[in-house]
Amino acid sequence: MTPHSDSPAIEAVTENTLALLTDVRELLNRCVKTIIGLCERWQEDDSCTNARCREDLAEIYTLGKQLQELISEVLDPDSITAHPEIDAPSYGQLFRNALLMPTCAILGYSENLLDNMVEQMPANMVEDLHRIAQATRQLVSVAEHLAQSGGVISLDDLGIAESLFQATPRLPFTYRESAAAFKRLMTGEQYTGRLLILETNETERDLLARRLTRLGYNVTIATDGASALQIIANESFDMVLMETSLPVLSGMRVLECIRSMYSMTALPIIMLALPDDSPQIVKALEKGANDYISKPCALLTIIARVRSQIMQKRMFVELEESNRKLESTVFFDSATGIPNRRHFDFTLQREWYIALRDSRPVSLLMISIDLFTRFNNLYGVDAGQYVLKTIAQTLKSQLQRGSDLVARYDGEQFAVLLYDTHSEGSKLLAKRIKTAVDALLFVHAEAPEKRLTISMGLVSLTPTRDNNQTDLVETAFAMLTDAQEVGGNTVCFPGM
Repeated sequence: MTPHSDSPAIEAVTENTLALLTDVRELLNRCVKTIIGLCERWQEDDSCTNARCREDLAEIYTLGKQLQELISEVLDPDSITAHPEIDAPSYGQLFRNALLMPTCAILGYSENLLDNMVEQMPANMVEDLHRIAQATRQLVSVAEHLAQSGGVISLDDLGIAESLFQATPRLPFTYRESAAAFKRLMTGEQYTGRLLILETNETERDLLARRLTRLGYNVTIATDGASALQIIANESFDMVLMETSLPVLSGMRVLECIRSMYSMTALPIIMLALPDDSPQIVKALEKGANDYISKPCALLTIIARVRSQIMQKRMFVELEESNRKLESTVFFDSATGIPNRRHFDFTLQREWYIALRDSRPVSLLMISIDLFTRFNNLYGVDAGQYVLKTIAQTLKSQLQRGSDLVARYDGEQFAVLLYDTHSEGSKLLAKRIKTAVDALLFVHAEAPEKRLTISMGLVSLTPTRDNNQTDLVETAFAMLTDAQEVGGNTVCFPGM
């Protein structure tokens, strides 16, 4: 049976943990104050005029302030007392993971300056940078000792009793190579986007939310699956971080519900899973999770995975936009803003086979502007382009169904394709089109009516095994030719 939080055993553990972590917090704060104090000294000292040195020291100062806030949050006495089930090593693991990024960045900046900028710095600045690096390594050493301890430990166990800044082994990071990257991580614009965190563990949830918020993300938190689904239904997000093991409404069920609303590219989901929970991880990936992170979650891992998923999402959005632009270029006529010949051919082939399957009629109107070449010669190309665009939009305005299509076929010729439309219906549309174009009243001094007119050829066919779409187009063109040969400004169709 699990002991209650007010049992003597739990109280003893909490008291020991609180006493140890209080001492550790004071020690860590001494290290951080050293880092901040040395940076402040050089912010007020004008003896170093190198701009890069001063900029990097300013970055180190900012990181030191972040560390100060981090220590206060993770090792907060009220939080320790409120969670007696969490022992010192567990706090150490949380702190070590959260500490990794800012300490790496500080060491990256300081060692990069010591390797490349020594000649441009005063001698005492070089000494202070060494002290900053030593204090930072000490921070990491304390957190590592605390995280790896299997039980209650003392300050003597941490190996820091003799000197605050005693030498510690070099940590396994390539600081010089990482300095520029960490600077981009801390100050870059890539940390933007709306995130939803669904995590039941309050300590882990709040710590994760604070760190991601400081990096520039807009974070919303949910404590259970039902509230998360309600939030997602009412708001838009760039990504979701979600725990696999949820009470009441399971993580797998929440994942399925989200995927019923959004695709993997529209809303990436990262699962937060225990390292020994492989079946749940596999199941989540099969149900549409984009990625997973094993707990306890290292801060750098979370940052990298979150950024990667958001970047992939934005790349997909950009790709879709590029495809839409490409489709607009390939299938639409830039001069008139309506579909082009390629779009018409593609649509005709599709509609023809659908009509063949369903035994439905297809009607086609081929339309040509009468004496348009003379109009261009008389009034200029710009006037001609204006007329083409206006007539194209007029034709489009006369269509009443989403399945109907008007396209620029060639030059001054247009095609209107009507699925499931008999000849009588297409004749009525042809009459409306002619009336609408006549109402435009474009002057044409060389036309018989002294205005622009159109001719139309109309045909309706029900697809069978004995005819094809080419017959439809050729017959419509034949009717258009007949209309033009009788002087234009008319509609011709078979059986007239």
